[in-house]
Amino acid sequence: MYVYLSGLLVQESGGDPLRLPSQVITGAGFLRAGAIIREGKSILGLTTAATLWTITAIGLFIGTGHFALALLLTGIIIATLVFLRIIERLLAGSCNGAG
Repeated sequence: MYVYLSGLLVQESGGDPLRLPSQVITGAGFLRAGAIIREGKSILGLTTAATLWTITAIGLFIGTGHFALALLLTGIIIATLVFLRIIERLLAGSCNGAG
């Protein structure tokens, strides 16, 4: 998403296509890293960190005036999270039933 947006911005106004994603990825990385927690042998917060990363990209699309792409990406992300939640519940349910 970041690279695609950079390509759009370069086509519209010129510039370095890697500048935007590199700065945003670096800056938002601190927020994502804070969402990941290690608790014993398990790691929590990976989905939250990945969602923060995609929300940052969607915010960039909105900020640069690419509203249709932002709406499309928002729909894809919501559908993906809902689908994965269903799969997670199915898998967790099958694990609980066997034990």
